[in-house]
Amino acid sequence: MKKSIIILFAVFLVLPSPASAHVLKSDGAIGVLFHVDPDDDPYVGQPANLHFQIKDKDNKFALADCNCTVSILKQGNQIFSSSLNSLDAKTSIYSAGVSYTFTEKAVYTVVLKGSPKASGAFQPFSVQYDVRISRELGPSANNSANPGSWLIVAGFVVLAVIAGIFIFWKKK
Repeated sequence: MKKSIIILFAVFLVLPSPASAHVLKSDGAIGVLFHVDPDDDPYVGQPANLHFQIKDKDNKFALADCNCTVSILKQGNQIFSSSLNSLDAKTSIYSAGVSYTFTEKAVYTVVLKGSPKASGAFQPFSVQYDVRISRELGPSANNSANPGSWLIVAGFVVLAVIAGIFIFWKKK
């Protein structure tokens, strides 16, 4: 029985799991962690939530004291601009975001700029991220929404076959 548990555990470790890409960039004392929902890989035509976690090493930053704007550029041209919406503030890490619907497959540049409402409250900052939009909704998109999902299913099938062989072999 212990061997079968070890084998099942080993097979489970080899199965692929979904990955999440979060990118940390900084400008002086301000660090910004960027994440896009869904799954850091949004669809064309579906609203995407752009999340930013902002941390100040000097502990001077407060989202309420910031003129923070998010801009989205395509081929160097600004196509969207909005103020950040506060999502949460935990200790000295501020979580904020905006929602945006990407209109076509392309590489977009997301720029977050912040300046204090009161002079000297914190250091102004600017960070930018490139976001590749390559998925579209539609009949064929449902099959390719998560290319690794078929590997997970196949892994469970292999796991079940191995378990069945082991149980059959154990009974003989």
